[in-house]
Amino acid sequence: SGLPAQSGENGTFNYTPPADGTYYFQTVATDNAGNQETVPSGDTGTGDDSTIYDTTDPTGSVTAPTGPYVDETQPLFTADADDATSGVASVLFQYRVSGTGVYTDVSTDTTSPYEAVWGSESLADGQTYDLRVIVTDNVGNVYTSDVVTVTCDTIAPESSASSPDYDTEDPIAVDWTASDSTSDIDEVLLYVRAEGGSWANSGLPAQSGENGTFNYTPPADGTYYF
Repeated sequence: SGLPAQSGENGTFNYTPPADGTYYFQTVATDNAGNQETVPSGDTGTGDDSTIYDTTDPTGSVTAPTGPYVDETQPLFTADADDATSGVASVLFQYRVSGTGVYTDVSTDTTSPYEAVWGSESLADGQTYDLRVIVTDNVGNVYTSDVVTVTCDTIAPESSASSPDYDTEDPIAVDWTASDSTSDIDEVLLYVRAEGGSWANSGLPAQSGENGTFNYTPPADGTYYF
């Protein structure tokens, strides 16, 4: 090690490692007659004891949800975590109302794959939240992940269709409106049922926004429900 020899029956060497990693230690004693223990050599053996020296924080990130919306009050909440030297000891999952100061603990996972268990905790519909994880390695280094912001929306949107009572030529213009108070409308599809038949997707391309018109071409004369 390059440290000065010590004498007596016990003592302490203060060794400064050059880098993070696992270090194996073995003492070699010499008596006053000149007899000496075997000096270790080579790149094998575990010596008398070992220490994992780790000065580097672990890493981690929220892998689910990815935002910007979740449709459950207890959504899947998962994370990646890694520590190359001492290993990951734990991943703490936390959330808060977005922009407020205090995070609430959800649960802690010590085994990969890392996933939160919500238990009695949950999100409220219509509210926006910040989610994060805190990763701790086996020597106590701590890393706080970037925040993922999501809005909880568990309520289905509403839509309605309107068509003329009678039509003498195709296509039939079917007007629609849609609304959603939290996450807005992603897409609207038109479903149709002919008299005596079953409901089916009209096959027309989805539309987006808050209102629009589907131009539906019926296959034959008859009454159609939209």
